[in-house]
Amino acid sequence: MAPEKSDAPVVSIRATLDVPGETRRQAVVFAIWLLSLAAAVFVGSAVGTHIPAYVSDPEEQEQELSRSRMARAKVALVLGLLCPSLLTFYVGRRRRRGGAHARGIRAEVTQDGELRLWGRGYGTRLSLGGARVEERLVDLYAGRLGAWRERRLSVSSGSR
Repeated sequence: MAPEKSDAPVVSIRATLDVPGETRRQAVVFAIWLLSLAAAVFVGSAVGTHIPAYVSDPEEQEQELSRSRMARAKVALVLGLLCPSLLTFYVGRRRRRGGAHARGIRAEVTQDGELRLWGRGYGTRLSLGGARVEERLVDLYAGRLGAWRERRLSVSSGSR
């Protein structure tokens, strides 16, 4: 008598990385920093030193230099650092591992060896006759970013 096949998944996990989405996130972050720094240079030159040719008083020239230095420092901090940092943080929270972008992706393996990948608006099934499924936890170290634990799922042929 053949064992009864079940549609219930043996293993069901939420994917933690969508590679095309991760690549897009990196491109968006690069564009944010490039445009923000270009805007900071442009605005910084617009608020720069403007001393008319007829002003020869050293005190007035020093006041204008002081004003322009302060204005360029504000532009550099706001447009060159604060804005791109906040936008990068937003994009990072929206489109990164564990963020809103990857939450809908799931991987499941059923008793009869069927691999299912599905998420918002897409899904696929792959038959894996006699497949062996192994799951293990891996500790990852990322330098200053800290460490985290990652679940790795390995599906291989059962003939080995």
